[in-house]
Amino acid sequence: TKLEIFKTKKLKKGFSYEIPYNEKVEVIKDKIKDIEANLNGIKWKLEINNKLVEFESKILGSFNAINISLAIFQALKLGIDIEKIKEKVLSLEPVPHRLQKIEAGGKIIIDDSFNGNIEGMLSSYELVKQYNGRKVIVTPGIVEGSYEMNEKLAKKIDEIFDLVIITGEINKSILDKSILNSKKIILNDKKNLEKTLSEVTKSGDLILFSNDTPKYL
Repeated sequence: TKLEIFKTKKLKKGFSYEIPYNEKVEVIKDKIKDIEANLNGIKWKLEINNKLVEFESKILGSFNAINISLAIFQALKLGIDIEKIKEKVLSLEPVPHRLQKIEAGGKIIIDDSFNGNIEGMLSSYELVKQYNGRKVIVTPGIVEGSYEMNEKLAKKIDEIFDLVIITGEINKSILDKSILNSKKIILNDKKNLEKTLSEVTKSGDLILFSNDTPKYL
């Protein structure tokens, strides 16, 4: 459905990351350079008129450099000044529940609760991996995923997180069996999650809600 706009006769110009859907669509993949992503945001460069222009955003996730770049090229096409665009990019706020960073009680909370696909979840784990303090994850795994998917997810979790809080029944056995090094807590009833988090986490911890809605919602 999203791609139907590229097919309309009214289209004057379109931008795509890597697929040239038709002659009016410009591919920008090779114009995106030097992406740097950490828990403070993203920095990257765009090739614009044969010059590299640096952009910065507080939004988390290297993939968002691609999403924002597509919007940047659209804005340029509409005649918006490049310095104005840079200001707007820097002031962007994260989409709720999509790598949304929240600081509370000395803890860093990364709310990625609306991310339920394996590629996105693994990407968020690599981002969290950079954090020097204790890392905690709250997850039910991939609710509609296969055994193999959840096993792969569990092995990556085991590499990165110090404490794993497994919620729900669906993938409990797969995650429990595959996570061998990290400390684990299994919660069959999410009503106990808030109490559990208050008891087992402390100031300085990073808590990632991965495909699991945090209590504050």
